[in-house]
Amino acid sequence: MMSFGEAISVCLKQKYATFSGRASRSEFWWFYLFTVLVSIVTSVIDNVLGTNILIGTYPKGNPKLLGIISAIVSLILFVPTLAATFRRLHDRNKTGWFAGGAMIALILGIALKSALILLVGGLGLFVFVLVMLILPGDNGTNDYGADPLNPNSGNGNIFVP
Repeated sequence: MMSFGEAISVCLKQKYATFSGRASRSEFWWFYLFTVLVSIVTSVIDNVLGTNILIGTYPKGNPKLLGIISAIVSLILFVPTLAATFRRLHDRNKTGWFAGGAMIALILGIALKSALILLVGGLGLFVFVLVMLILPGDNGTNDYGADPLNPNSGNGNIFVP
């Protein structure tokens, strides 16, 4: 099991834009927690420093604000977060493009104001991806590489021909 610090190091230094291979649950979820914490901290910093810009208003007149620091940090963390998601799906022997498909369907559903695309495509794929991210990875080697928890475990097949 990977620690919080190891997950950050792996995702930001060693595998920043590595979409191949596999990621254990601990690697993915520790890094995800890191991104959430960084998001909270940068939002607080934006509010304290006043680095929010007005990008519109909500229907009841409340301002829509975009934090400059939060936006920059989110852009920096986007690639490693997407890469870790792809690698995590690979650990379940699923293509990482399920994550991309969910994002595209959500964006299209919102842009086209289509409830069908949004609910069936976007949310359906999102729930599927979330379940895949939560479940344990395949034991042994799969189509995407060696088991990150036990790299020397072979192919995971108990019936070796």
